[in-house]
Amino acid sequence: MVKTELKVLEGCRRQLRIEVEPETVKKTYQEVIRGAGKAAQIPGFRPGKAPREIIKERYRDVISKEVVGKLIPETYQKALEAQGLKPVSEPEITEVELTEERLAYTAAFDIAPEVELESYSGLSLEKKELQITEEEVNRVLEEVLTHNPKLQIEARDLRARENMKNSLRQRLEYQAQAMAGQEEDDRLVEQLLSRSKFAAPESLVNERTIELVRRELGNTPDLKTKNEAEQKKIASELFEKIKPRAEKEVRASFVLAEVAKREKVEVSEEDADKRIEILAKMAGKEKEEFAAGINAEQREELKGQIRIERTLTLLKKRSLLIKKPVIIRA
Repeated sequence: MVKTELKVLEGCRRQLRIEVEPETVKKTYQEVIRGAGKAAQIPGFRPGKAPREIIKERYRDVISKEVVGKLIPETYQKALEAQGLKPVSEPEITEVELTEERLAYTAAFDIAPEVELESYSGLSLEKKELQITEEEVNRVLEEVLTHNPKLQIEARDLRARENMKNSLRQRLEYQAQAMAGQEEDDRLVEQLLSRSKFAAPESLVNERTIELVRRELGNTPDLKTKNEAEQKKIASELFEKIKPRAEKEVRASFVLAEVAKREKVEVSEEDADKRIEILAKMAGKEKEEFAAGINAEQREELKGQIRIERTLTLLKKRSLLIKKPVIIRA
């Protein structure tokens, strides 16, 4: 049993003060001390025969660390269940108090926000009808040929040149459609966010911001030429610049999850297997080999991605379409 005291902090933040019953702490302490005694090598004593008090004194920090490592994860989960809470972030553990008969600590974490969302019917969607011009295809082809002397020779044959153009046209159409599809998704999300009201969990926003900052820094070739102070300044400035984008992405994930819940959008294990098979082919690997590298958490994330994709597809089908021809010229 654990005693818990819940505090509702600002936004999605929650705090639990957790106290473990003395009997559980005492029992765990004794088990850890016995284990330490069996493995201890203390001069003057045979293995496993050193007095308990000497073991406690010599390995005090190690014993305390192991007791905390055993009890906090277990009791934290029990406290969450008792309060009916489902965190969306890892806990921040502070104010740990430990004796041989008492363990108390504070766990702070974020929970999912309650999304207030108006009706999401009547969304509008600008559908672009893409047209790739002959001039654009020729421009791209000439650019490709400029950097590839071998293709220049092949392109002297009219049939080969026409095949190159057809291939380029297909690629340009695919790229344009992908960009248009992303713009459609963004447009729907913008409308959903404008109709919703809720705060994004700060911990998730920070995590996403850090991910985006690392990606941006990885694409900064001259970063290594900077000293440590300059690198920290660049990272700090990027963090502040990118954070609004990260917050929007986090809010988008929750508002889409809310629509998916209302619409009962489901993703089966079979759906996940099919997606893994596609990803394996794209990576040039066998499905079994690729799947072996995906853990349970990553599999759930994959199912979440499929669920969001299906939700966006559903919203697109119900949206008011506004067709707009777009001619891509050179």
